Amino acid sequence: MPIAYAPPVSSPPFFFYPPTGFYVVIGHTVYPQASSDRIHSLVTYKDPGPVLNKAGKPKKHQPPPHQDESTRFYMAQLQLYGLEPVNSKKAAKKALLAALQGPRGLCESDEVDTIHMDMCQEYREKDRAAEEEYIRERRLERSLRKEAKAEETKKRQREEAESGMQVQAPSSKKTKSNKKSKGLGISKLSDSSKTTVPKVTEESEVSEPLPLQLAPSSAGEHVGKHEDGEGAKCDTENEKGAEE
Repeated sequence: MPIAYAPPVSSPPFFFYPPTGFYVVIGHTVYPQASSDRIHSLVTYKDPGPVLNKAGKPKKHQPPPHQDESTRFYMAQLQLYGLEPVNSKKAAKKALLAALQGPRGLCESDEVDTIHMDMCQEYREKDRAAEEEYIRERRLERSLRKEAKAEETKKRQREEAESGMQVQAPSSKKTKSNKKSKGLGISKLSDSSKTTVPKVTEESEVSEPLPLQLAPSSAGEHVGKHEDGEGAKCDTENEKGAEE
């Protein structure tokens, strides 16, 4: 069954809606137009009595009992086929049976048939317009969802980029700080390694101080070297020689 986009159309007392068909409303109940075959089976039904077994007695299991339609159902069928209204179910069944046995059979009157066809045409036009509107709305919704998804993706990418920059910045700063501290340590060690020792000669016990750089030896002691490359030895023997 095709999808119906438009609501039912009406021409009181009649209504038309594809899922339901051509119908009337009596009280709060919808009564669709029944087929002529359905009506024929209802108005010509005769109770066959119970089903008998071989012994001629009623069987224990009988078919479900016949369910007749309500009085309103038959009144509705008279309206839907354009027949004269009556006051009872029995009279309605008789009128429908007479129409079924007539030369035309049970069919809509010319007036009702015209109303029915006009309502079908009206519904097709409204349904076509409603379908186009429905398609436009769905396309707009898909477009908005697509834009929202793209914007969300961009936002997430920006947040990830900003988060990555915040993580990298302290690391870089820490590396520079480590390099700087290492450089300062070497510089301080280099500066602290320099000392001044007196130059001892035969003419004078102490001359101008010369800068001496201490370098670590394999024995864990500092060996002094003058900046001109010559080694300086300060031991007890030199002291004794100077005293002599």
